[in-house]
Amino acid sequence: MKNTKALKRQYTNRSESEWRSIVDDYKTSTLTQKEFCEKHGIAISGFHHWRKRFRKASPSSIPPQFIEIPSTDDRLPAVQAEANQTQWDVELELPQNFILRIRVA
Repeated sequence: MKNTKALKRQYTNRSESEWRSIVDDYKTSTLTQKEFCEKHGIAISGFHHWRKRFRKASPSSIPPQFIEIPSTDDRLPAVQAEANQTQWDVELELPQNFILRIRVA
């Protein structure tokens, strides 16, 4: 008769700072998530939970994706004079009665 005794998995309670260190180590590794978790004896479900939690906690770590568009318009001084009279260079009507107004500074 075979031994049918189920193997019990050992769980390690880790602090948030320990998880942050683990997630940071993964970011610098060349391993897949599965390989990394197997190598460190971590449940992949816990690893996913903490990665997601840290991503949600720090959305400001993503740099804004704005680019400056230089003006090539020779009429710029005239446009600025009009803007000072509260005329908008661009006016965009959005859903739910929102209006986006842009003035050249």
